[in-house]
Amino acid sequence: STLIATGSSDKKIRIINTETNELQHEFQSHLAGVICLAFHPTNKNLLLAGSMDGTHVLLNVETKEQLQEFKDHKKFVVRVKWSPDGNSFATCSYDK
Repeated sequence: STLIATGSSDKKIRIINTETNELQHEFQSHLAGVICLAFHPTNKNLLLAGSMDGTHVLLNVETKEQLQEFKDHKKFVVRVKWSPDGNSFATCSYDK
């Protein structure tokens, strides 16, 4: 199945099956709105999410688990991006 992830100002990340249009799962991993999302380039079960609360999280959409939370930034995380090989990722924030 093909999944799409959406983030919202309601602090939720929704995983939707595009073949059935059904909601697969809802994560509430942040204390503020979700700004950015990025699926892993080779393991589509892994999703990075950045938020207005200054955190970014690593989620497993298959097991419905939050694997890790990062609190490296002091302001909005506006971009999360995996490297092409998926071995690392970068984040951008308004904290410069």
